[in-house]
Amino acid sequence: MLVLSDLHLADEAPALTDFALGWLTQSVDRHVPSHIWVLGDLFDAWVGDDQIGLSATAQRVAGALEGAHQKGVSIGLMRGNRDFLLGADFAQACAGSLLVDEWVGLLPDGTPTLICHGDGLCLDDTEYLAFREQTRAPEWQQAFLGQPLEQRLAVARQIRAQSETAKATKPSEIMDIRPSAAVDRLKAMGCTQLIHGHTHRPGHSALGHDFQRWVLPDWEAPAPTKDHRRGGGLLLTQKGVQVLGVSDF
Repeated sequence: MLVLSDLHLADEAPALTDFALGWLTQSVDRHVPSHIWVLGDLFDAWVGDDQIGLSATAQRVAGALEGAHQKGVSIGLMRGNRDFLLGADFAQACAGSLLVDEWVGLLPDGTPTLICHGDGLCLDDTEYLAFREQTRAPEWQQAFLGQPLEQRLAVARQIRAQSETAKATKPSEIMDIRPSAAVDRLKAMGCTQLIHGHTHRPGHSALGHDFQRWVLPDWEAPAPTKDHRRGGGLLLTQKGVQVLGVSDF
């Protein structure tokens, strides 16, 4: 199983789409995963499944995932904080399915694991949590999706700009998950391991003495002025968790 998140793909950044889809195709051919799961924020913004008709990037992504499906890979899409309006129509275009917000089960190596986007565990970012609760309400989504596509896209651009401004002024620690809340959630679900994205703080660490945490990287198009490339994912096999980077792509 190959998991990744926080690609933040957009028509305005075609180089990132080239980079990410090239890496994904190469990884599928090299590692032959049984599943690809995208754990949220596949897109930088998603305002409804009718967006696919307007977005060349969305069409390319759907084609790439459908191509992986044709090779025998099962495709799963989890909603994130930027693309929480991903729906069944887009999943169908990818020959995939929508995942629940919190997946609990045994990984191939037998480890009981909670897999999620991660934003729901950022309990100290109360401003974001209020926004999250509002936008997940069926009434809000119905009203928003009833607006014309161009109007929804304009609202999304405004929200993105406000989000970037807010992040610049928030203490960095409140934009990470609350470890005690993560431990409580793992205990309640009978898991010993957490895998998530959202925070853009990739790595592996312990949560207390009994729990492990894996954070997926966010993505950035490679640039000649930067030695370090951001992106990649985790390969989950019977041998455990393997980090798949992008430095050799």
